[in-house]
Amino acid sequence: MERILKSRPDEEIIVVARKGRLNRGLKFLLAFVFLLIVFSIFASILLYAVLKGFEKDVPLVEDIKKYSPDLATRFYSDDDRVIGEFAIERRELVELEDIPDLLKKAFIAAEDQNFYNHGGVEPLGILRAALKNIKKGKKAQGGSTITQQVAKTFVGRQKTYTRKIKEMLLALKLERELSKDEILYLYLNQVYLGHGLYGVGAAAKGYFRKNMNELTLSEMAMLAGLPPAPSKYSPYNNPKMAYERMGYVLGRMLEDGYITREKYDKAIKERPDVYDIEDYFRARAPYFTEHVRRYIQKNYGDSALYRGGLKVYTTVNVEKQTAAEEALIRGVKEIDKRQGFRGAIKNIERDKIQEYIKILSRQFENDKLVQTGEKYFAIVTDISKNGSEATVRLSEKIKGRLLARASKWARPFNNSSPYDKLENLNKILRVGDVILVRLATKADLSHEWEPGTLLPISSEIIDSETFTLEQEPDVQGALVSIDPNNGYVVAMIGGYSFEWSEFNRAFQSCRQPGSAFKPIVYATAIDKKDYNPATIIVDSPIVFDDAENKLRWKPENFESDYKGDVTMRNAIVNSFNIPAVKTLMDVGISNVIEYAKRFGITTELSPNLALAIGASCVTLWDLTNVYTVFARLGTRIDTKFIRRVEDRYGNILEDNSDFYDADVTFVRRIERGIESVLNPPERVLNADSAFILVRMLRDVCMFGTAAAASAIKQPVAGKTGTTNDSFDAWFMGFTRNLVTGVWVGYDKYEIPLGKRETGGKAALPIWMAYAKKVFEGKNEPDFYPPPGIVMRRMDPITGAILSDEESGGIVAPFKKDTDFDALLSRKSAKGTEELFRIDR
Repeated sequence: MERILKSRPDEEIIVVARKGRLNRGLKFLLAFVFLLIVFSIFASILLYAVLKGFEKDVPLVEDIKKYSPDLATRFYSDDDRVIGEFAIERRELVELEDIPDLLKKAFIAAEDQNFYNHGGVEPLGILRAALKNIKKGKKAQGGSTITQQVAKTFVGRQKTYTRKIKEMLLALKLERELSKDEILYLYLNQVYLGHGLYGVGAAAKGYFRKNMNELTLSEMAMLAGLPPAPSKYSPYNNPKMAYERMGYVLGRMLEDGYITREKYDKAIKERPDVYDIEDYFRARAPYFTEHVRRYIQKNYGDSALYRGGLKVYTTVNVEKQTAAEEALIRGVKEIDKRQGFRGAIKNIERDKIQEYIKILSRQFENDKLVQTGEKYFAIVTDISKNGSEATVRLSEKIKGRLLARASKWARPFNNSSPYDKLENLNKILRVGDVILVRLATKADLSHEWEPGTLLPISSEIIDSETFTLEQEPDVQGALVSIDPNNGYVVAMIGGYSFEWSEFNRAFQSCRQPGSAFKPIVYATAIDKKDYNPATIIVDSPIVFDDAENKLRWKPENFESDYKGDVTMRNAIVNSFNIPAVKTLMDVGISNVIEYAKRFGITTELSPNLALAIGASCVTLWDLTNVYTVFARLGTRIDTKFIRRVEDRYGNILEDNSDFYDADVTFVRRIERGIESVLNPPERVLNADSAFILVRMLRDVCMFGTAAAASAIKQPVAGKTGTTNDSFDAWFMGFTRNLVTGVWVGYDKYEIPLGKRETGGKAALPIWMAYAKKVFEGKNEPDFYPPPGIVMRRMDPITGAILSDEESGGIVAPFKKDTDFDALLSRKSAKGTEELFRIDR
């Protein structure tokens, strides 16, 4: 009992003590909880503030809904084929419903198998990807969802924590405000797939040259495997890894039930054919396309050109452009070879020849074979004693023989000598010389390399081991071809090779036109002084003294002879120089310059008598415009490179379309018709005067310096042009439906083409090769006389009008008010006694 009584106070003390400790513990716990809550609140507020701060830099979903990505600007030919593409991101915007369902599933299987179930960010997916990567020992699967990948394209790709936070925030917002299909639409148009290709539309065409609905399962899988590392898995850079990645995607599709085992087994065995990314710009019409690109850049700006997705419908005709390029390249090569062989590229010492052959072998990597028509580097290892042939090596495996008789053109360079033929290779080559060769054809054996001819474009090769010598030309050329009915430029080439030189000789090179300028002089005389085909001009010596500069100028004809009295028709047909100079004196230099400007010449013309024979430089572009006026019988229209420019939404920004264009809407056609009535083409030359000139230019192409043009059997009019020593050679030819100008020469006035390389021998063959293809199967209409013209027979020598009883002569055009009675006998031009005196 005592113990009990004794113990009670102690127990009370213990209980009280325990209560005190409990109270203190509870207080501590409560305080800790309170502090934790306060900390959490502050942390939440801080986190909220931080996230809000990040959120300010996160793009608004409303802006993303107005999705307007950078699009490539595309240039189209006259039949809507792509000829150029300019972009920072090469993308083709496609609608989700246009994307094959299996292609969507391929990307989902490869990139985000839980795409339709997560809320934008998937922590388990990140963990799962990490475990798979650890298991495989490499990065086989990414942790970002498709939504995060979409977000990444809008917030940037910097590898920072802040960017990752922004990416997650935007991904969550996208999931809240967009449907899964809308997110997938963004992804499949935004995803980068290598080599400048963005989105599945551009990639399908870039890698496989197919529309999306034409892709095979294996091709879809290959595309879907690219996003994690487009360069690493590129079928160009790493074909083996690309196929392995394709197999991985197919496996994922099988595992997720998107394809059957049968489809998997078939697709896994396929090796998709991958094409080089097509360079439309260089492949189809580089000089033309570059000219249009500069115009778009100047008038619409860099952003519109490279990001705006403009559609530029041009006037170029791909078939005509291709024919023009083939003709110009053939012609330039031919002229260059007629100048002779400029020598080997370099010489390798004998003890290093074998080592160099190993370098040459790179031309034939992956077991490539020698192709007909292609040029290859080769090294001379032996030359026969008589020089009839040489042994050449193209690689360690490929040896051949170089025949002198298949390389007759390759005499030592001398453009002033007669066209000697090479017979002995020892005269131009030695062992160790590095040269260009191609497989020799039977045409190489028979071709004589005379001016006015072209080596046949296709000919049977002699055999697979016989070669001919080649060289890249120094000679240059340019061609412009215009449809005179609507002013459309259908073909334009500014040089032999755009890759070597972007300098556009059609526009940027000012050259002396020679006799190609004479029609401007005669057009002025016909229009202002009523010259006609029978007008007599005296072809006799004349000398001009320049007292101020102490110079004397004596113009001469090409053949350095004089014909006496000649008709204007014969003066033009035979391209006599002195009658042109005397005609210029008669009509006045200022008048000729005025008419030249009126016809389309924009360069400065020197006001002297040498103007008559083309001593003032002009551009090929300007001169082709002048001849377009002639083809239109005196009316001038604006020549065009662009038919129409549209923005990405199809709104028309610029419209130069012709009334007869097939793609012109009915309303626009009516507008065009009204415009043509209210604003007719400007008449810059009387129609009667123009027809008289054109008829004489027709005779040039039948009987004169361009008589070879008659071989194409079309009603062609035109004029040759040759400057002193043939520094420049021209041919300007036209029909009712096509005007084409050709110029050839060296870029610098240092080396002439040679006296025999006239416009009729150097430029005309190029024009003919082009025209032959363009007019194949067609019948061009002739030029019909206007109401003010009458056709009469005349003696082409005396200019006398022939009566009905007299036979012979030629039919020539005259204006109705011509005094025919005065032409019954030879008639001289007015004021001839003053006109033809020798000026001392």
